[in-house]
Amino acid sequence: MKKVLEIRGLIHSKFDSESKFAEHLKWHRQRLNKITTGKKKPDLDETFAIAEGLDMNFEEVAQIFLRYWSSNGQRGEAFPPENCFEIDASVPPEKCFEQTAQPAASMGSAD
Repeated sequence: MKKVLEIRGLIHSKFDSESKFAEHLKWHRQRLNKITTGKKKPDLDETFAIAEGLDMNFEEVAQIFLRYWSSNGQRGEAFPPENCFEIDASVPPEKCFEQTAQPAASMGSAD
């Protein structure tokens, strides 16, 4: 299974090992390992914790996972809407994670 190399690289740039990072997050090493090896998709709380632990914005970390988990290779440029993470956001949090991109145009028929 393909590993989430970008996250692993960021972890190793700030911590000696994933074990040290897991300890920093107060997680079991296995929990972090399942995320970094691509065996588990991180939930919102885990993504926020990883971002905070790496001194990064949530949006940056979410983009990394979005690129990795995208089934059709989308890069998530339209994700999330800008105002989702403002303190007084008018958009409910659950709306931030709905697909915002328009469906791709048909490639034509295979006649």
